[in-house]
Amino acid sequence: MEDLKKKVLEQIEEQQAILDASTVTVEEMFKIAEKAPSLDDFEDWVDFWKTHPAALTTLNAHRTLTRFKETLKMDLVKPSTRYVLTDSNLCSPSGYVFADGVFIKNQVWIETDRLPRSTNLKVFDLQKLRSKDAVYHNGKAA
Repeated sequence: MEDLKKKVLEQIEEQQAILDASTVTVEEMFKIAEKAPSLDDFEDWVDFWKTHPAALTTLNAHRTLTRFKETLKMDLVKPSTRYVLTDSNLCSPSGYVFADGVFIKNQVWIETDRLPRSTNLKVFDLQKLRSKDAVYHNGKAA
């Protein structure tokens, strides 16, 4: 488990370094962000943040840091078997992409190399999902 979180800890350090080096504090960034136009007015939104690049950097680093800290609290797993049977979809935590094969462990989680004759659980064939030819759509390999 700690090996999986090592990558996230390194990314937390990177984001903290960005915040520490920023000329805009998190508190100042929040005050600036309150004045930002809605994303519904995309051009105005872009123009606003172009005039506040340091605040945007702080905003992005703060959001990313928050997500990585949430990842540290999660039960992460990197299956080594061919199949995962679970009660929900596979979800990669912040700091990882699906191809890394690291997932947030669901309430029901069974790793196996042999499928049961029947199950009411979702079955994921990790060998197919890891294939570079797999095409993903709504959490399913096509």
